Amino acid sequence: MNAQNPSFFKSVWFTALLWLIANILSFGLVGAMFHNFPLASAFPPDVFRLGGFRTEAAIAGFFFGFIPALLIGILQSLILSHRLSVSRWWIISSSIGVGLMHFLADGFENARDLSVSVILGGLAVGIFQWQLLRLHSWAVWLIPINALTWYVGWLIGIAILSNLGLLNIAWRPGLDGQTHGVLGLSVGLVFGLSSGVLWVRQHLNK
Repeated sequence: MNAQNPSFFKSVWFTALLWLIANILSFGLVGAMFHNFPLASAFPPDVFRLGGFRTEAAIAGFFFGFIPALLIGILQSLILSHRLSVSRWWIISSSIGVGLMHFLADGFENARDLSVSVILGGLAVGIFQWQLLRLHSWAVWLIPINALTWYVGWLIGIAILSNLGLLNIAWRPGLDGQTHGVLGLSVGLVFGLSSGVLWVRQHLNK
């Protein structure tokens, strides 16, 4: 379809494009913001030096994940509101998943594989979003889409970081923002594309 045609800007394709852009930007920004959250300095450094499971570190991780991730829900709800009646609870849907992911990752810092926390975070988001849109039969697909795309996006991000030489190097100021930003961009891209396809298919099949 010709993008110069005014009808394009009212089409589901344009909505899907906005959805993709919103997810890439918001996930990327949230990733970059996580370790640079303004109140992070209020917590003592040793909170994040974990042996086994540390409750205080897990709570701090949830807090620093939940608050910035509100941006994801805000941008998503703005896009969805043009096509659906979306509850305000949608805004915290991604925050719950990001918060849970960091709750587990920071609570079990010496875990060798963080993929479980990523998958569970995406799964939590999918279940929450499905509940909010449960009147739509297609919404159940948000559960596997969130879980799988968060995991695939995370794997892609890890591969990019490895190729850039940013994994397993000595910490320096701003490194966490870079690494989390790349991971966020990867997850936002994969999730935005996959959920955008679902969005387009369910509208075209009406």
